[in-house]
Amino acid sequence: MGARTPEFDRQNAMKPAQLVKRNGIMNGAKLEIGLASAMMLIPMLALSAILMALVYSHQMPDNSSTYTIGNETAKSLGSAYYVDYSATTLVYIASLSSTIATLLLSAAMVLFSYFLASKFAKQSDNGEDSLLPSPYQLELVIRIIDGRLMALWSYILYFFGSKQNRIRIMPILWQASALMIALVLLVGLITLADLWLHLGTKSVQYLEMRPDNPEGFAPGRDLSPSCLSDPRGDTPSPDGSIDISQPADCIIFRGDAVNEATLINQTEFVRTAGNQSAINQVLFDDGHAVLGPYSPPPNLDFEATSFGSRTSCRVVTSECGARSITGARIPYPWFSNFECNDTAGLNMTGNFLALKPNESGMPPELPSAPNGDPDAQIQKGNSLTLSDYDMAFQYFQDSAKQKQVEIAGSGGRPDTSRLDWAVVFQLHLNWAFWISENNPSGLPIKNVTGDPERNITAELNPWAALNLVGNMQGGANGILSCQTDISEIHYQFLNGTLRVKDSRPPRQNASIPFVSGISDTWAYEQLHQGLQQSFVRARNPEDLAAGFASAYDQAVVSVPAGVIQQIPAINVTRGVVTQVARVPIAPFLTLILLNLLYALVGLILTATATWALSTGQSVKDAQARLSVAAVVAESFENPALGDDARDIDELYAERRGKLTRRVGLGKTENGGRRFKQIVIKSGEESGQLLR
Repeated sequence: MGARTPEFDRQNAMKPAQLVKRNGIMNGAKLEIGLASAMMLIPMLALSAILMALVYSHQMPDNSSTYTIGNETAKSLGSAYYVDYSATTLVYIASLSSTIATLLLSAAMVLFSYFLASKFAKQSDNGEDSLLPSPYQLELVIRIIDGRLMALWSYILYFFGSKQNRIRIMPILWQASALMIALVLLVGLITLADLWLHLGTKSVQYLEMRPDNPEGFAPGRDLSPSCLSDPRGDTPSPDGSIDISQPADCIIFRGDAVNEATLINQTEFVRTAGNQSAINQVLFDDGHAVLGPYSPPPNLDFEATSFGSRTSCRVVTSECGARSITGARIPYPWFSNFECNDTAGLNMTGNFLALKPNESGMPPELPSAPNGDPDAQIQKGNSLTLSDYDMAFQYFQDSAKQKQVEIAGSGGRPDTSRLDWAVVFQLHLNWAFWISENNPSGLPIKNVTGDPERNITAELNPWAALNLVGNMQGGANGILSCQTDISEIHYQFLNGTLRVKDSRPPRQNASIPFVSGISDTWAYEQLHQGLQQSFVRARNPEDLAAGFASAYDQAVVSVPAGVIQQIPAINVTRGVVTQVARVPIAPFLTLILLNLLYALVGLILTATATWALSTGQSVKDAQARLSVAAVVAESFENPALGDDARDIDELYAERRGKLTRRVGLGKTENGGRRFKQIVIKSGEESGQLLR
């Protein structure tokens, strides 16, 4: 650029008419508003968009999923997003919100300065001197507009200071300070939301359940077609019932003249009933015993169908009039009679001494009472199923337990899936010894005598707490009244636990293998063991009844285990563990909303600045004066430079290529300091400025 000449200055000098423009002389207002608006809007909107994109695009599906932290137990998902992305990166990006919001305070105040300048210029032009700020208030306004946080502290001290040392707060000051305070509060909320999100976001192990179809996995259980058809071709009775007086052919091997009938694959029944099978296991839920698969893979959840049994029992020994033996020897056999009637809720009589069959398989012959005393006659049950385990079952045709049948389900009963039955049992001295010595149940057992022959308790009835009676071996006699429902089960296996989803009556003939199988003596060993274990653990009659009911259910569903078919699951899901970020929903959405609110404030301030610019009050010229740069220029430069300045820089002679002064600090008489101006006369430096 060539040297400036007088002719150049003359040709470029602005005429007075050109100085009076509607929107003032200074340029760049629209650019400044646009840049400040972009700074307010773009970073916060972009940051919110990035956070939402990362969270929602990488969000894990909720397929009955759980999560764990470290070695803790699995927890439900709760109110959080689970994001397949680095938790550290997410937290870092979120933390930029508070940083950017703080940096953008000055941009927000630049936008608002146009509104303040418009009002300031209007008040000045209209002569509203009472609304104009003092020099000190103007200095506070300039610092606040400049985005200096410490200016707020000066304002607070000024506001709450002595009114004798200040004038009232003018509109331009309280409007600027009010917006600055609001913005600082908003930044504080963003910072708190950022901290909340930072503390709540963690890396966790996410267990996702994905649909799967593993080859060969068949957890369901069903009977073969031969078990579902009438095995003997019997014609149903007119009422639709089927008489199953013999076990169903599909589960038994009939044998021959040498070999007795037995269960097909009886080994599998024994293993299943004892939970020792490598194929099946009996699982319990809500009173149901369900035949399920052995040890399903731990990372699989599934739904399947099977068969289940649900039994409820109650102890009715005393209600059947049973007597407790008080000595080592029983004086008369009929002391062991029992007679169950309406009081016990069933029709059954018998004698505890007749529970074991004789060599011919019939009840043993007990001596008759002397003198023909009818009260001393031996009570003989007419259809008790006897065994070698001092335990006999009585089945009934009706739910009132009045019509006795020899085999469960026989007698033309329409509903073969319902069993009404009672069990009579004896437990002997070895169990009494064990209980009296260890007493785990806390029963009131006292006084084990020193009888050298029997060493039995001398209590009147040591088993009264269980509603049982003592026998002459020192053990206990008892009677339970029960009912069993066999059903087809739809169950869920979730997180290693079976849950019964629903149950329904079995299909036609589906209950026959279970009913007929449990009616025979194949399961007596398992049932007797279950009775003994229930007796040991029981603290009251309810414990004893519930324990034996579970043992009976386990035996019922295990009877056809040797011929049961494995069928596929209804659906299968596999657990897949992934390291993800757990992002709490509440702080995440709070941070996003606050970011958007910050951007909305920027949009409102942009609209305010645009409106102010359109008022025609030379707003840009006024706004430029509300700055430190303008005040410095007014103090140290020729005021005439401001008459035609087109931007802030042109308020300074140096920026116009003209000679300028230097600013220094001089000393006052009191030893203080004040500004002073120094004129540099160096021709070399002056020449540099003119080029």
